[in-house]
This record gives sequence, structure tokens and C-alpha cells, in this order.
Amino acid sequence: MRILLASDIHTDLDACDALVAKADAADLAIIAGDLATRHEQLAETVMALAPMTAPAILVPGNNETPDALRAALDDYWPSATLLHAAGTIIQGQRIFGLGGGIPPIDQPWSYDLDEDKADSLLAACDGCDILVTHAPPKGHADRFDDAHHIGSPAILAATERLAPKLHAFGHVHSCWEQQSTLGPTTLINAGPRGVWFELTR
Repeated sequence: MRILLASDIHTDLDACDALVAKADAADLAIIAGDLATRHEQLAETVMALAPMTAPAILVPGNNETPDALRAALDDYWPSATLLHAAGTIIQGQRIFGLGGGIPPIDQPWSYDLDEDKADSLLAACDGCDILVTHAPPKGHADRFDDAHHIGSPAILAATERLAPKLHAFGHVHSCWEQQSTLGPTTLINAGPRGVWFELTR
């Protein structure tokens, strides 16, 4: 399965056009949150992505709420699948998603979850081949301005427990397109340009 990964588009319509073109060669597209910028221009961004021909999975970021993203998808991209504390199966691959900023970034506009809430929502997943979160796991492509790790311990614990083949995320802009491994898992901070991942069955 050839997967196109992206995150943190932040209303960049040129980036949307480039992703739509790339998705013609994808079996699956995954967008790991932050289509909007502080809740602005979400509908326009969704409309720009809607021509994608590949099946698409999205999770909300911290710049849009799950309800707002669901409404925009219903209106403009109904074929896309929103995952937030939920899972689905595509081409035999089990996919689980959780959005939001984790841990909270202490901004009044940000859609965040604390560690305890994230841990309880991730506990609903008893196994997956692909894990999609907006926030990174602690210690993996999560270094903010090269100063300190700002990822989530709860997400790290879930990645270790679930051992998916792929864990895709975004959120930390300074680490876009960085990859690491954790046991059998490839972890990728996707970024808005699009990163390819070949998932073996």
C-alpha cells in the first residue's frame, strides 16, 4: 500500500493543490490535522483537498475542533473519513486516529486534550496497523526549536503498546518530515509537502 502522509497544511491552498496531484499515485492519503489556522479557513482548505482521488483519512489538529472538521467534510468532502478516538479498516489495514494538541499548549484558541484524557481515548484501541495522531509521541520528531521535547507520554505509551507498522503525526513544525523507529513501528512527522510511505501487508 502506497500511503501519502501530510499534516499542518494551515490553509495553504498551494500545498493542497500539490497534495491533490500527488494523491493520484496513492492507495491512501492520511492528513494528521491542522488544516485550519486558529479555526480560520477550514472550509476553504477542505474544498481544496476534496478532489483527491485516493481514499483519505483525517484527524483534527489543535487548530480545528472535531465537530468543525466533521461538518466541513460532510459539506465538501463526504468521501473522506474522520477519525477521532475511532478506527476503521481500509484495504485490510486497521487504522486508529486521535486528534488534538496533546499535551495542551496553553493557548485559548487551541483544541487540546490532557494526558489522562488522551490515555483513556487511546485505550479504546486494542490493535491497529496504522496509528494517526496530530500530536507526536514523546521523544520522536517532537523537539521544539531544538530546545526540548514536547510530545505526549500518553501517545508514546500507546505506540509502544499497539506496535503499529506506521505512526503518522504532525504538530511540531520544526520536525516536519523527520522519521524514527520504535520497535516495529516507523514514526513520521509528516508536514504539509507530503511524505510517501510504503506499507507492506
